[in-house]
Amino acid sequence: LDLYQFGLDQHLLQDNGKLSRFTINNIVALAQKSENNERAGAFINTYSDQISPAYRQSTVALNLARLAYAKGLMNEAIDQLQSAKDQDVLTTLNIRVLQLRVYQQLAEQRLFDSSLDAFDIYLRRRKDSLDYHYKAYRKLVSYLRQFRRLNLHESEQLEHFKESIIREVGLPEKSWLLKLCDV
Repeated sequence: LDLYQFGLDQHLLQDNGKLSRFTINNIVALAQKSENNERAGAFINTYSDQISPAYRQSTVALNLARLAYAKGLMNEAIDQLQSAKDQDVLTTLNIRVLQLRVYQQLAEQRLFDSSLDAFDIYLRRRKDSLDYHYKAYRKLVSYLRQFRRLNLHESEQLEHFKESIIREVGLPEKSWLLKLCDV
């Protein structure tokens, strides 16, 4: 984070006064990974005007949704996600996965299932443009469907599911899936 801050202060990360939405996403993700949500929020507030106008709204909304989720403010996260529409495939993947996380946290199983189905359809329609992301996120969909069918009171079944996640290579959201098993 300090290295990113240095790059920002020295204008090394800006191109013609603009910051890449991917740089913003990476900084917020790094701040959250280091459990520094306040710094992430301050960063969004300070630098959001440097994001290209074409991507500003969706980038800010996605990152504010991430912060709200981390703070346990699920309704605020949903509000932000509903306004975070983007044509970029990778950003859309992030939006859809965060929606699933929020619905799971809220125990909104119908919304979760509906969003999971929509996510699956989205992946299939974008198969050619997703390259290796397609396979990775299809694995995630598969594991989420398996999780929904699990009897969470059957410790042996749950342990087997957990072990298969641990063994899986190239699985996005692996740590979230493992947390789901800690019921």
